[in-house]
Amino acid sequence: MPWRCQLSWLIGLVAGTAALAQVDPQVHQQCLAAKDYSGCVQHLSGSATQASGSSQLLEQLLEQQQLYLQAVQEAGRPNRFVGTIYNCKKLKQALAQFNAAVPNAYRVDYQRQFEAAVFGEVEACAPQSDEIEALIEQLRP
Repeated sequence: MPWRCQLSWLIGLVAGTAALAQVDPQVHQQCLAAKDYSGCVQHLSGSATQASGSSQLLEQLLEQQQLYLQAVQEAGRPNRFVGTIYNCKKLKQALAQFNAAVPNAYRVDYQRQFEAAVFGEVEACAPQSDEIEALIEQLRP
């Protein structure tokens, strides 16, 4: 636990700088899960250099799609009776990371449902891979 106090202190110190003091709280929340926090903040704040056409956006989406698909594979567990069962928490986190790394227009909603089970209701979820692929398909030449 002492490392958390040190980390909080360090974050507080860094947050006091002028550069981070200007970060919109909504942008900050969206970028927390991103691997490149400063790049995400720059992109969502509009201070990043504009992409040259849709090719850079396509490249970005393809990269994020690969990361998402890796997470989907890790979240899945084959079941011979019902097909693949997914860890919904991992899928939700993976989709949040995808959404944090792509422009607002290319975000995908997390979809889930609850199904009856022997001991009550359980959350059932599936990857949003098809929705991501549809967004990417719009950008392909």
